[in-house]
Amino acid sequence: MPAKVSPPPKAASRPAIRRCLSMIDTTPTSSRVFKATAVQSENTSSFKRPEPPSDICTTDTKRRKLDVPSEQLSPLTSNAQTTTQSRSQPLMTLRQVSAPEPSPSSQQNSKPKFQPGHDGNLTGDFSRPLLLPILEGGKHPDLKSISVDTLADVVRGKYNSKVATCRIIDCRYPYEYEGGHIIGAEMWHLPELVSEHFKAQKGAPVIAGEEEQRHIMVFHCEFSAERGPKTQRLLREIDRTANKEHYPALHFPEMYLLEGGYKAFYEKYSSLCTPNDYVRMLDPNHSDDLRHFRGKSKSWAAENKQAKSRNAIPRPGLKRLGL
Repeated sequence: MPAKVSPPPKAASRPAIRRCLSMIDTTPTSSRVFKATAVQSENTSSFKRPEPPSDICTTDTKRRKLDVPSEQLSPLTSNAQTTTQSRSQPLMTLRQVSAPEPSPSSQQNSKPKFQPGHDGNLTGDFSRPLLLPILEGGKHPDLKSISVDTLADVVRGKYNSKVATCRIIDCRYPYEYEGGHIIGAEMWHLPELVSEHFKAQKGAPVIAGEEEQRHIMVFHCEFSAERGPKTQRLLREIDRTANKEHYPALHFPEMYLLEGGYKAFYEKYSSLCTPNDYVRMLDPNHSDDLRHFRGKSKSWAAENKQAKSRNAIPRPGLKRLGL
């Protein structure tokens, strides 16, 4: 008996493809599904969160933000707003906001009220401007130098209404001084004479008033190159050290250096010299005198240096400090 042939099994029916209801698009990209969803994909190609409804115009919102006072804004908001506004402002606006330049009247009031022609040069006690006009660009910038013309005016009495005393200090050696010097000059040819003249001052120094007459000193040597400047600096050093407790008061607050020295003064104003002559320091007729006075000056300088070293405060060595 022939065997029964069973019919072929029916193909299992495939379930219909349903679109996922999720908000995320997970549709497979097969050709069949692509045809079915081609129309829908044109409208919803990608997911985008819908914007919330708003009836307020964006322009009005920006304007309202700008109208909010800076006091009501947080620090971050105010800083951001200020930065945005500063970038948007034109260059001319920023220049106008800058501080105005001071007026000429305010500039004049802010400047120190010094007398014209003195450029702010003050006396040693800083109380008032120097009386005599000062030369610029002298050989000794730390000293106040005057011209021979100015000293001639002082000798002739041009400043008598403002000057009580004028001491002309001649720092040359005796044979030079005796050979010819400026009328009324004093001879301070050795450094120890500086200490002697300073010790003659009695009492503490007092700072003079603006309208009081001056007590001035003018130093010089042959060229005002070495001896005169050294003597002037030495007197100021002694004066400042002795009166450190009364700073800035000084016994000799107003001192000048004669530019060019006795040589320059004699060449132009020999009539103001007595005797009317000029003896050089290196005069061959006074070689022995030169050697003698130079030796005394050097010995005094050595003794003074040793005295300063003895009076100096000893500094502890590194070994004592344990370093």
